[in-house]
Amino acid sequence: AKAKAYVKKPVLSNSDFLDGLYFSVDRVSIADALMANPSSNWLAEAYVMDLDSNVSYAETAAHKRAIKDYLPETYGYNRAVAQSKFKSAMDALVADGKYKAGTAASPTEIHLGIQLYRETQKTNWGTKVAQMMEETFNSVCLEKGFKLVIDFPTIPANPMDSYAIIASGCYDLAMGGISGGTADAFGMVGCYLDSFDYGFQLSVGPDTNADTGK
Repeated sequence: AKAKAYVKKPVLSNSDFLDGLYFSVDRVSIADALMANPSSNWLAEAYVMDLDSNVSYAETAAHKRAIKDYLPETYGYNRAVAQSKFKSAMDALVADGKYKAGTAASPTEIHLGIQLYRETQKTNWGTKVAQMMEETFNSVCLEKGFKLVIDFPTIPANPMDSYAIIASGCYDLAMGGISGGTADAFGMVGCYLDSFDYGFQLSVGPDTNADTGK
């Protein structure tokens, strides 16, 4: 029933909009508030690739190549870049007829939901992330007649049920946290495969077993 009810949102098929979400999150301030180390990627420096040399995945050439265009020096945060991405995204989506602008006083609302794994995540950092995305988008797109509103769908009482929601594909954004597995970085990045080998999949697309250098 949920699969039939889910409506794909055009903004989530626009790469500039997705980049805008990414660049709008100040991960350093969130990490500082949680007394944690910031990371702009799936695995922080604690996740090692080689136990003998204690080399982390984040230090490898492959990883640095993967994130080089995503501002690793600021952990992926740049408000001006995010604003530029959001503006170009909405211009393109309006030109394609995907959205019709309202006015600054009565904007067209774009609702996105962030599916979380535990209720505490909403309190600890989920609300902060949502506010950063909303504020950055609305600071430049409200005048264009658009307003971003981030919602939080019901968080299952059993956290493991969140995996079923993600596996169904019936969600906008999903966020969570990982712990453990620091000696198995290769296993942890297995979720990026498109073959569901690890029971938890973040990627659907071209064959990820083929290294195209991209």
